[in-house]
Amino acid sequence: MRGSIVALGFSLPLGISAQLYQSAQDGIWYDPNTWACNCVPSVADSVEIAHHVTIQNSITLTNAWVHITPSGWMGFASTGFLAITQPVLNEGTLYLIGDLDIDWLLESPGIIEVNGNFFNDDDVDIGGGGLIRVNGNFMNDGTITGGGAICVSGITVNNGDLIGTLDFCDETPAVSVPPFIDTNTGTVDQGIVYCASEKCSVGLGEGAFAGLVLAPNPAHDEVTFEGMPVGAELRIYDGLGQLVLAPGAAMGTRTTLDLTGLAKGIYLVAATKGMLRLTTRLVVE
Repeated sequence: MRGSIVALGFSLPLGISAQLYQSAQDGIWYDPNTWACNCVPSVADSVEIAHHVTIQNSITLTNAWVHITPSGWMGFASTGFLAITQPVLNEGTLYLIGDLDIDWLLESPGIIEVNGNFFNDDDVDIGGGGLIRVNGNFMNDGTITGGGAICVSGITVNNGDLIGTLDFCDETPAVSVPPFIDTNTGTVDQGIVYCASEKCSVGLGEGAFAGLVLAPNPAHDEVTFEGMPVGAELRIYDGLGQLVLAPGAAMGTRTTLDLTGLAKGIYLVAATKGMLRLTTRLVVE
């Protein structure tokens, strides 16, 4: 274990209550209004997230059982470390500003974006179309399987097993022959391909947000988004994960937002259409 700020899980061991706590609206994990029970789930509860639920870096969650549904989003509004010490099912989006340390089974046919380093010491299954984007270094000491894509901008190290038909894309390879992994002492299946799809080149959303441009940034009174697919939903959250602006669906590929009501600071912008979601930072001065 490399740290212990947040630890999450999804499986429900024998002897633990099967009570299910569901999200009711976008909000902060520790805000009772976020949950349908109007309470905060305990570490022994099973949790289902179908909304935008934000975790602050000062929160410690140990052995909470979490299922992120296809419409769900869970992540950090500021820098934090996430350790998975019980099984997790992510069918939606898991967003980190910091490192991810996997020490138990992780099933993720959805999207994971790690703005930090990725460490796997157990089993990860990304299904047939999962996407893991690592904007940092990647180290695998366990097993990763599936047919989705893994995109890494930093150093790649594989001491474990890569199994299936993964598209593994080291965007800065230090080797010129396959496997295109900077340091490989493990096993790589013959079905593994390297930067063969467009998932890594266009980022999250598999092309839907490939042309998204946010300007100016930093912004003052307004900001313009270009390249938005028609119908995409824009939402802006403050540093505490609270929704501060929800202009609704984009009517065209160019959308301008009035920011005069926002205080100076750093915000998280989420652009969503169906199961596709892109998150980025907006600075208001």
